[in-house]
Amino acid sequence: GVTGAVDTRFLVQAARLTEDKKDPEDVQSITLEAEGVCLDVRSGSSTKRLLDSVSVTFEGGSGTALLGPAGAGKTSLLNTVCGHGSKPSSGCVRANGGTVASAQGIATTLRGLVSFTPQNDKMFGALTVDETWRFAASLAGSHETHVQELADRLGMTDKLWTRVRRLSGGEARRVSVGLAFLSNRPVVVVDEATSSLDSITALALARALLEAATTQGRTVLTSLHAPSWALLSAGFDKAVLLGFGGRMLFS
Repeated sequence: GVTGAVDTRFLVQAARLTEDKKDPEDVQSITLEAEGVCLDVRSGSSTKRLLDSVSVTFEGGSGTALLGPAGAGKTSLLNTVCGHGSKPSSGCVRANGGTVASAQGIATTLRGLVSFTPQNDKMFGALTVDETWRFAASLAGSHETHVQELADRLGMTDKLWTRVRRLSGGEARRVSVGLAFLSNRPVVVVDEATSSLDSITALALARALLEAATTQGRTVLTSLHAPSWALLSAGFDKAVLLGFGGRMLFS
């Protein structure tokens, strides 16, 4: 294992994409639409439907909460509209009004525009929180001064010099979601944003995500499992409810 401090300066220099630092507010607005999207997958000799004729619009500068029980297709919908999953079996996905015909086409169209945070946090455990965020900021061409602002916003100031592998599940989740804030990408997608978080921290994180939508014009999509009323009242512009079998019950 690594026992000394990890020096990432050479990584930062090698991976730096630009010398002109970007401000998080310098993002374009992206609207994503799913129209009649169905998604079928093979399961042995049978076919299972994960999404059933889902039509929904995720507007630029807005925050959407995707709700539903486990197995309702929340992750499948997020993956499909962002090009991370399979091609829809039927229906279409649009980005700013332009129809995208395949999963590969969606991924190509949205390359560099979507920051996707999966349910499982995947980070280099030997780095500290500060190193993790500064490295991400450098890759995105962001001002590294935003790291301290992010730590204050997410309640991680006292954990900046803690290695990621020593964080609790909730702390690691905040670090992972924090990477999305530093990406400068106009679409922020977080699968199960508040998993492993206590109610107070979950509410603070939801408000931070929504602030990115309202003040920076980002399109924010997040799935929530069994959210509290306080969390739903955080200021989401839209709530989308999926039922079993991937049917949209409410939007």
